[in-house]
Amino acid sequence: MNKTTSFVIGNGPSKDLYQAQDGLRVVCNLAWHIDHDYISIIDPQPIEYINKTKQFPKNPIWVSPKAKRLIEQYQLPIEYECVHNSTVRYNNAQCVVKNLLSHGATTIHLYGCDTLWSEDMISSQDLLIPRPGRDKTLWRQWRKLWQEIFAHNTQVDYYIHSPVRVDTPDYGKNVRWHQHLII
Repeated sequence: MNKTTSFVIGNGPSKDLYQAQDGLRVVCNLAWHIDHDYISIIDPQPIEYINKTKQFPKNPIWVSPKAKRLIEQYQLPIEYECVHNSTVRYNNAQCVVKNLLSHGATTIHLYGCDTLWSEDMISSQDLLIPRPGRDKTLWRQWRKLWQEIFAHNTQVDYYIHSPVRVDTPDYGKNVRWHQHLII
């Protein structure tokens, strides 16, 4: 992993704004239809889904210890690396960003991270793996964690990609908004 410009594609509706670009591309969970270099999975449900459907990803997966245990338990033919070891309750995109930062990323583009401006917890993964009972206020915790990530890594340029006409909170001088017109 030696690319300094990275693209993190989360599971929110704005993931559809992403168009393939040069740089390191990481998709979260089951968004394999998007051109990518790595997949990131932190929760056990996507691994359960992969085991059940036998739809195996072709690219390597960055996983959490929980996901790693399931891959090994099911003996899935998947290339993986356990890189997400935080005890903080980060969301998947935040785990990806933390890993990219540890490898020297200098520019990070964020797509599909809609809780940065919205309280909407919609995830494209929910269409495949329903998650009833998820805390509807989790976006508050995630937004606070984003603020900490941005503030503690001011040497990195972040670009939040969103639709036009959304609220754009000020996350600091190193965080810029790129608003896209949706046609």
